[in-house]
Amino acid sequence: MDSCINFNTAYGDISIIGNDVEIIRGYSKKTAQDIIRLFKTNERDYELDVSYGLDLDRFIGKAISDLLAVEIKNSIEDTLIKNEIIKDLSNLQILYMIIENTINFRIMLPGIDSITVDFLQEKGFEIE
Repeated sequence: MDSCINFNTAYGDISIIGNDVEIIRGYSKKTAQDIIRLFKTNERDYELDVSYGLDLDRFIGKAISDLLAVEIKNSIEDTLIKNEIIKDLSNLQILYMIIENTINFRIMLPGIDSITVDFLQEKGFEIE
């Protein structure tokens, strides 16, 4: 039997026949773009929504340490939830590694490629 989708426009019904329907679990490419946009936006950049964005510029110039990395990680998590980009932290992983004057962050969610972000002590954030 061939797969097909039938639409009944009179009643708004949809019939799916066959086994070719795939349910995608996880997050979409749009979610990845939303996260990247958030990194490129500071709080108070948008006049109509001053709470949108990450307030990461406040970390520039601070000494690179595990304590700073955890503080930045917590800020990222809080902002992703506050801006409703993700609903909860259960599937989110933010890993970091410190190399000299840089903290390398990797943000991972099911269904999207990981997002790599570097924090440089004197420059701020760079998205790879």
